[in-house]
Amino acid sequence: MIIGSVFGGLFTYTILSYLLVSSKITIPLSIVFPILIFGLTKYYSRSDIDINKLKGEYLSHSKSQKNDTPTRNAKKETSNVPGILFVAIFAISILISSFAYQQEFHIFINWNEIGSRDIIQLGSAIVLCFFLPGYAIVLIITKRYRMDPILKILLAYLLSILTTGLTAYVSALFFDKAITESKYLFIAVYLGILASFLIFYPRYRMSRRPNLQAKKFFHYQTLINTVIEFWKCLKIYTSELLVFGSILMLLVIATYYLFDGTTIGDQWYHQGRALLFMSGSFREAALSEAEVFYTPFQSAVLASLTTLSGIPLVNSYASIAFLNMTLIFAFYYFYLSWVPSTTQKAGILAASLFAISAGFGWIYLLNTVTTHPILSPHSSIETLAKMGPLDIISSSNFLITTAPQFSTGLTYIALPAGFVLLGIIRTRFHDAFTSIGIVTAVSVLGMVSHDEFYIFIIIASLLPIVFRMEARNYMYFGFILAILIVYIVDITGPSKFFSSNEKFGFPLILLSLSFVVISWTFYLSIPHLRKILQPRLTFLNKLRILPYHHVRFRFLSQVSVVSIVAYLYLLSFIVLSQLPIETIIDQTRENTIPWYLYPMRMGTVGLLGLAFILSFLFRKFEKEVFIFGILVAISFITGPYYDEHRFSKYIMVGMIGFASLIIYNILNQRFRNKPLVNSVLLGIIITSSGLSTLLYLGYNSLIFQTQDFINTLARRHFPSMSELHLFEILHDKIDIDSKKYNVISFLNEYNRLEDGVMAKIPAFSGLPYDKLRQSPLALNASTPDALYHHLAYSDARYIIIPKDSIRASGIVTEPARFALEYFKPIYEDDK
Repeated sequence: MIIGSVFGGLFTYTILSYLLVSSKITIPLSIVFPILIFGLTKYYSRSDIDINKLKGEYLSHSKSQKNDTPTRNAKKETSNVPGILFVAIFAISILISSFAYQQEFHIFINWNEIGSRDIIQLGSAIVLCFFLPGYAIVLIITKRYRMDPILKILLAYLLSILTTGLTAYVSALFFDKAITESKYLFIAVYLGILASFLIFYPRYRMSRRPNLQAKKFFHYQTLINTVIEFWKCLKIYTSELLVFGSILMLLVIATYYLFDGTTIGDQWYHQGRALLFMSGSFREAALSEAEVFYTPFQSAVLASLTTLSGIPLVNSYASIAFLNMTLIFAFYYFYLSWVPSTTQKAGILAASLFAISAGFGWIYLLNTVTTHPILSPHSSIETLAKMGPLDIISSSNFLITTAPQFSTGLTYIALPAGFVLLGIIRTRFHDAFTSIGIVTAVSVLGMVSHDEFYIFIIIASLLPIVFRMEARNYMYFGFILAILIVYIVDITGPSKFFSSNEKFGFPLILLSLSFVVISWTFYLSIPHLRKILQPRLTFLNKLRILPYHHVRFRFLSQVSVVSIVAYLYLLSFIVLSQLPIETIIDQTRENTIPWYLYPMRMGTVGLLGLAFILSFLFRKFEKEVFIFGILVAISFITGPYYDEHRFSKYIMVGMIGFASLIIYNILNQRFRNKPLVNSVLLGIIITSSGLSTLLYLGYNSLIFQTQDFINTLARRHFPSMSELHLFEILHDKIDIDSKKYNVISFLNEYNRLEDGVMAKIPAFSGLPYDKLRQSPLALNASTPDALYHHLAYSDARYIIIPKDSIRASGIVTEPARFALEYFKPIYEDDK
């Protein structure tokens, strides 16, 4: 059962070692991948009889413990435990955050300087911002019926973010309050939710006179029983724990371990806006149009987390990388909600493929290195950088990739909300009010987090029509209500963050509203249309006797379709192999993907998913699985109007759904109870699917090995301590409300691809990015008078003159010399 695991580990180690990736990354990845393969092999090699036997033993033991309960009071006391524990954790977290020690302002401090008290404060802030308030709301909603545990956790997570984020957003943009001064506003909101829980959820009220004998029984015997039950439960779900645990380990390596607990890339943009929220300057920046694009909701959440935790922003932001795992669980819930009960076991495999799958870039790389061997880390990084945009660097993976990067609003807020939304369409709640409330809350959170959430609204609007789902009017009403709420917030706020993205000259939010209204109208008219059209379409019954129903004709048509698809699939690789890499990259620059590149980007998952689709010609399967086909079709159709590179990731999600089903059918029907074959097959599939993702991590490791931050990925070079000190001084001195706060420097310092210092100022000093680029040529002025003109035009107050730029150019421009001689210096170091 370990052959496939050994193969995956050795192959991974061989490839990464050949590329001269540091053992710091190579060895952990070569351990995590085999664990994932082993967990999957163990899961799919167990027979249903063994699983049911373990579950039966667990349930019988649990039932016997309940029957052994000595008194009624003891039973009631036991039933109080979850509620008492939840209330205690909620109250303690509020108390810790209320009295959290607020340090002097630092954007980042070394993790070694963070003590146990800081860790406790950070933990309390995380559970308050991301779990406890939402869980209290979910418990109140579901006090009369049971909810799927995964859905309960996911809704608690989403509702907590919505509560925290909206509180910060409204406070900062409508009341012009600094988030650092609004800590007790958050405490009041959380106390209100806790009070509501105690009032409206009486199931967990404590008994005033607990029986002493029962209390003694609870303390000793129940503790032993709990340990026994936990051990039996662990034996049942060992395989699942191995799989999800290995995915979590992979995420830890790709985030905390690789980047040493700092922030990178797109995260800098969000943390810069969070600084504006914390200082109370975001409203002024929005009114002055220095911040007009992209929703700032996630930045408001980050500002809230930092304020409640009392530790620096970068530390608090980097600490929540583990929340990206919610994307895996959200997809897992969505998958289980739609696939038939007979194929539910494929969900573990689907979640694994979702976490690691990328394209065939690794094959292209191996073909390249046969003619251009790797001689040094620099040659390795040059090779990867040259062909990486085809797949490795710009892959179709959502979790571990460059765009979107981890811990951004799309990955840990909007995408989980989208998959939960698609899943709850198949869920029946106990009343329409609850259904509307949940759909509205999830939709509002998704829309204020990222514009790509609208693709989920489009898909969800079509599902009741395609699958003829009854009693789904609440869903359309919830969508309309959510869109109206977001639109009202948008038009009444200081800037149009949620309607700035336009397509065909109309805001995307209004186009989505129109689509929902049209879909709802069509959904309501389906019964009437059926009554009108059904009598007039009886002639279609005659088509059943046409020749295509003949067995031979049907077989020939099936073979023809398969042959055409196979020809086009192979042709794409032939075209790809004949084109120079420069030509391919040029054809993908405008966020487009040429047709021949799709098979390459979809990789093993795309090939297996295509095989499953073609199998429908020979064997019918449940219509519910076409949810993945709808996801693929909508993404493919709408991609050219948004971003084909980004929407190819949604196509990959659909193909993962199909691929996991065909792999499960092969394992379940062909190789049931054959661990050796399962191990080899899963080892090949997982390794070939995820190797490009591992190469991306290796590429990031090579960036730090070579210290090449210019010819590689932007915003990987975390500021030095001297730079951080400069940024903190700027943050303290700059007053955005004065409107004269801009900073200027040499032109090359604005280029984030060249690791310029000006590209870091928005992220680490909290200056609006668009304002900073208002006059990048100021120091190129020919005379001091021209310099003064640029300073006045750009509202500049400070000039940064890096000594490295002077040394590199060898000369000092006249304006720069004038500034050095006559302007008052506020900070200087060796850089």
